[in-house]
This record gives sequence, structure tokens and C-alpha cells, in this order.
Amino acid sequence: SKEKEFSKDWDLDVPDKEKIEREYNFNNLSCILVLPFHQRKGYGKFLISFSYELGILEGKQGSPERPLSDLGHKTYTSWWTWKLLSYLKQYQGDEISI
Repeated sequence: SKEKEFSKDWDLDVPDKEKIEREYNFNNLSCILVLPFHQRKGYGKFLISFSYELGILEGKQGSPERPLSDLGHKTYTSWWTWKLLSYLKQYQGDEISI
């Protein structure tokens, strides 16, 4: 019948939610877990640095999975402060314009 012919011509492939999330996932880090007796030793910052470096190698930009926990937010803020200050330290004596 005409209906069957039409449906054969217009076969639509609708991707499922999981496929979309896999292909368009912009999180470079899903979870940071540092056991309490290993906290304040730099492991969280190491994992954040590693995730960004891995993203650079893969050619992907990303951000951490949301929402961040209170400690996760504190760790990311500390990491970005450290990263920016170390970058600015390279330009001692040079004028910087933002």
C-alpha cells in the first residue's frame, strides 16, 4: 500500500538519550574521590590537572560534571587560582593587559 511505501522512503533514526549523552558529553571529569586520610596532599588538584591535560590530548574541551559538591567547588577554585597565579608569575616585570 501507499502508506508502507511512504514509511520505507522516510525511515528516521532517532538516537536514544544515552547515545546523545555519549556523543555530546562535555565533562572532562565526572567524579573526584579522595579518601579523607589522603586529603590535603594534592591528589584532587592532580586529578583535575590530569583531566584537563587528557582533554588537550584528545582535542576536547570540557568542564567538570555538575553540580559540584562544596569540597569539589573549593578544590576547583583553588586549582584555578593556582593555575592563573602560576601563569601570571611567568610574566614578572612585563606589563599585562586584560
